[in-house]
Amino acid sequence: MVHINLLPVRQIKQKAAAKKQLLTFFLSFLMLLGVLGLVGFFQASTASSIDHDIAELNKEKNRHAATLNPVHSYADDSTLDKSSSF
Repeated sequence: MVHINLLPVRQIKQKAAAKKQLLTFFLSFLMLLGVLGLVGFFQASTASSIDHDIAELNKEKNRHAATLNPVHSYADDSTLDKSSSF
């Protein structure tokens, strides 16, 4: 009777399955890193845009401060009659 050794075939299949599993893990990991990188890039871009908008609004506020300061000083002026009502 002829004996066939099936052990090498099983080992080859197990090694192939292990390689496939490792490859799947590393590709999934790389995809996760890519997605996280894209999300980080978009968040940084949004934060930069918001910072730019804040800087523009502060410039506009400072531009209007010249007009608002006399108004505030007029409102705080003690010469106003506070007892009169409209």
